Amino acid sequence: MDRISIVLATRNRPHNLRRLYQSIKDTATVMPEVVVAIDDDDTVSAPVAEELGFKYIVGPRIPLSKIYNKLAGVFQGDIIMYGADDMVFRYKGWDDVVRRDFAKYTDHILLVHSWDGIQGENCAAFGFLHRKWVDTLGYLFPPHLAVVYQDNWLGDVARALHRKNYYDFMIVEHMHQCAGKAPMDATYAEAIPKAEADKAAFEATQHLLVADIEKLRKVIKKEAQNGSRFIRSRFDAVRRRNG
Repeated sequence: MDRISIVLATRNRPHNLRRLYQSIKDTATVMPEVVVAIDDDDTVSAPVAEELGFKYIVGPRIPLSKIYNKLAGVFQGDIIMYGADDMVFRYKGWDDVVRRDFAKYTDHILLVHSWDGIQGENCAAFGFLHRKWVDTLGYLFPPHLAVVYQDNWLGDVARALHRKNYYDFMIVEHMHQCAGKAPMDATYAEAIPKAEADKAAFEATQHLLVADIEKLRKVIKKEAQNGSRFIRSRFDAVRRRNG
């Protein structure tokens, strides 16, 4: 059975961590590993993460993409979900559904995501990838995007490969301030001015996106070739036995 790890960043939101933990406990068939990144000037999150049994790393405040890439270096599972502290799991048995989808692909190159109450099929705000994807590219999020557009990047890559599974039901609900599901706080407010710069960087680096697509396409092609060779060898063995 593939193990699932959830990675997320948090900042001064201990109540969100408790809410997230309870929602995972209420819905997951097998409790996943949860790994949390905490800024070293956040004094309230680490004790709660420890209380809940979450793994956590503490370090200086850095751009969000770099935080998630640090988290991608320490998770232990086979499948990684990039999440956030303002999400709540809503679908019972979601982990079994995700595992079944990844089991369909021997190369494991796949992005799985669902409607989150805000974003639909075109934006994989919270998604699942296999370790093979991360190892192939060398990162979870493109490091040149600071705060936003990482989900657009991953979605565009997966769509080009025809390896994106979208569920029109809700696995997690995004309890975001923009939807009136949370109050505005400093963390939300500080992210808003960075969006335009990330949009410009996203549009200016499409050649890097194409490079990611080709790296993953090679993995898919190689696995397909290996599978064909295996089938041929089995066929030849049966034919030899039968004379």
